[in-house]
Amino acid sequence: MPALTKSPLRPRAAGAVSHAVRLRSWPHPYPAALAICNDIDCTTWPDFLEIHRFLNTTRSTPFGDGLGLPIGDSYWLYTVRPDNDPGFAYFDELDGRPSPLAPRMRELMHAGVLNVLHTYGNFSQRGGFRRYHAERAAAELNRWNVHPLVWVNHGDCHNFQNIHGPSTGETFAGGRKHRCGTDGVPVANLEYHLDITHRLGIRYLWVHELVQDIGQDRPLSAWEHHLRGNAIKTDRWLRRDAKEVARAWLDRNGHGVPRGMVDNRLLRQHPLDPGPFYRFRRFGRFGPDCMSHLPLLLADAQLDALADSGGVMILFAHLGKRPEPTLPVFTTEAANALRGLARRHHEGNLYVETTSRLLYYVTVRDHLEWSVQDAGDHVIIDIKQVCDPVIGTFRPRVNDLAGICFEVRGEKPPAVRLSGRPTLAAQVERKGRTYFAQFPPNKLDVGDLLE
Repeated sequence: MPALTKSPLRPRAAGAVSHAVRLRSWPHPYPAALAICNDIDCTTWPDFLEIHRFLNTTRSTPFGDGLGLPIGDSYWLYTVRPDNDPGFAYFDELDGRPSPLAPRMRELMHAGVLNVLHTYGNFSQRGGFRRYHAERAAAELNRWNVHPLVWVNHGDCHNFQNIHGPSTGETFAGGRKHRCGTDGVPVANLEYHLDITHRLGIRYLWVHELVQDIGQDRPLSAWEHHLRGNAIKTDRWLRRDAKEVARAWLDRNGHGVPRGMVDNRLLRQHPLDPGPFYRFRRFGRFGPDCMSHLPLLLADAQLDALADSGGVMILFAHLGKRPEPTLPVFTTEAANALRGLARRHHEGNLYVETTSRLLYYVTVRDHLEWSVQDAGDHVIIDIKQVCDPVIGTFRPRVNDLAGICFEVRGEKPPAVRLSGRPTLAAQVERKGRTYFAQFPPNKLDVGDLLE
């Protein structure tokens, strides 16, 4: 279970150690983290390129110099409504024939720009998804060694491929092997694909859960949730929050959360078979989630509150949606909001990362096993393994530890070992009497992929 409190400033191993060591919540010097989890709806290929040139590169764009931010995107493999939604897809038709964009999309998948599977495709209004669509898609992605970690539900009730959550109904059939007919007799679900999707590599699911408390994975009292939550007001928010405050004071939510606190975890295990999976929640509200709402979603007061909270935000957005397709992909106000986010990131005030990498980082951070010992002139930090109930137990490689940072207070510098062997991958920096031993965060290298 992801920790709801910051790591204490102490070693994790028994024995006399003269230095205080803790695993930081976020890479140094960032106090909090954010990912923009964008749904690709209504985004044409030219618009996608223009959006990400501004977000990912530092080149000159129609909106000024690019921001150099590690912001990724989602993608579809199929679409049945090219007349209604101009969004692009990997396959040309439902028969599984790759489109002319497929090679470029694969390059962007390998680079980490396309890193969220926004279901297998856009089947809104018409439906038509069947299990064999998932089989064809998985075979194609496996062929090119593409294994997405993150799944995000999409669209209306015709997207039967969606995976159900705690409060979603029978319409979401992608995770159900059977459904009941009108006579109550179970019948096979033609849209079931969860076993295929799990084998493909998906471990994180978004199943339509949105929150409006700024900063998850940090302590959240019921009173704060009631008085300061709902940054974007919804209908009946007072009634809903009053019930949640009462529930928080009456019980412990069944998750070891103290009485009077709200369960504010980013990741929760999602009991589906086959599994296991995590489900995560995004920050936002259905409606004010488009490009023109970025000044609201990325307002200074909101980002200040996130930094102060020490938590994490997975922002729900549709960057490709705008009132008229002839308008620029970013208004001046939206570009300025993104520019403010970039400034915070580059100045070390807010850690920005792609959705897939940020979710994986939180998983590794919260389930990393390590120990500390004094050794002559150094403090030895020995990273042993990651023991996670969803990803599994494994010995991490350097790439798995990207962003992981240990804070060491004392005079002796730290030295990091990986499974008992010294590693130089962790960079050591000293500030006053504090050392930081950190595996550098991965860079989002787009090269010429957006040209």
